[in-house]
Amino acid sequence: MYLDRGGREFIKWTFTGLPGDHGAVEVKLGDEWHALDVTGNVGSILLAGPDADPTGAVVVTTDTDVKVRVTDSPEIVVRGGGWIRLTA
Repeated sequence: MYLDRGGREFIKWTFTGLPGDHGAVEVKLGDEWHALDVTGNVGSILLAGPDADPTGAVVVTTDTDVKVRVTDSPEIVVRGGGWIRLTA
């Protein structure tokens, strides 16, 4: 996805086969994992560019490849979640 440096936007993932009693569902942006809000089988998080109001959002400061993980003991499943590119 493209994110304007001054923008704020939700990014969403739809999961197939997500068990109702799953553990943490998280996204890795940079070096940190962040919890997703999960409703049904859709996980989302609010992102903000580095020049945007950061309130309630995860600030993206550089272009990044995204990883998504679901913890469902004993498994920890990590998959590619796409990419984020900052625009002017």
